[in-house]
Amino acid sequence: MLIEQAQIAMLSANQPLFERSLQRASGFVALFAEQDEERVTSIVQTLDALGGEAIAPELPELIETRSLLEGEVERLGNGMAP
Repeated sequence: MLIEQAQIAMLSANQPLFERSLQRASGFVALFAEQDEERVTSIVQTLDALGGEAIAPELPELIETRSLLEGEVERLGNGMAP
């Protein structure tokens, strides 16, 4: 359930909820360290690594990008060299 919550947070680009869900999942998995310490350690490390990923990166301003692309398309259409 905690992993599903992290997935939903990721799909909605909710960084704080994503990190919090993975931390809670990591804590839950750690409860089973006595049964299989090696596997639990591996899972916890993976969850911690995922928690460090940026799921909502800042996106570039598209208006400027579009303007530059339109200028290049026009330049290419006129047969001008770069």
